[in-house]
Amino acid sequence: MQLTLTDVRADRLSVFAPMPNKKDPTKPAKYLGRLILEPTHPDVAKIRAAMATVAQEKFGPNYQAVIGALGADFVCLRDGNRNLDDAGNIRPGYAGNLFVAASNKDKPTVVDRTVDPATGKAKVLQANEGRPYNGCKVNALIDIYAMTEPKGVFCTLRGLQFFADGERLGGTAPASVDEFSTFDPAPAAAMDPLAF
Repeated sequence: MQLTLTDVRADRLSVFAPMPNKKDPTKPAKYLGRLILEPTHPDVAKIRAAMATVAQEKFGPNYQAVIGALGADFVCLRDGNRNLDDAGNIRPGYAGNLFVAASNKDKPTVVDRTVDPATGKAKVLQANEGRPYNGCKVNALIDIYAMTEPKGVFCTLRGLQFFADGERLGGTAPASVDEFSTFDPAPAAAMDPLAF
């Protein structure tokens, strides 16, 4: 079931190059993204309703029991308080929040919020443009579906639109041009053609 999520925080993005599967290197690499939402975000209700719809279609009348029995890695909407780093700490940006874990074997569409004058549509972003980045706000096009093997309710990341800047999550921001000093070039010295 296709949904549009608006003004959500992006993290763990790998939308320009697929990420190898760390748990099972024999599985194909995927494009990834986590979409962080406050529990009161209006899209949470849409996500829960979509999960219930696809689960009922796939698992039948006992779909709620099936969803309740699934492990956290087998549902796409997850508790941010359970997203821990290797030291057992809640990752920055996740405490008290929910997140959607989304992936795709195919490259998702990634666009800016501005119009490309050549096409009249949202400008397609490239990896070297520095956005979207972990911590920024995005609009996301997702597709929620249920499977029986492996049993779960999962999410495909169809596309992202950079929406607004936000505090970076993990890593540091690239240097700004303003952080560099400039120097006047030294005058060219007369060159002695016999000097080596």
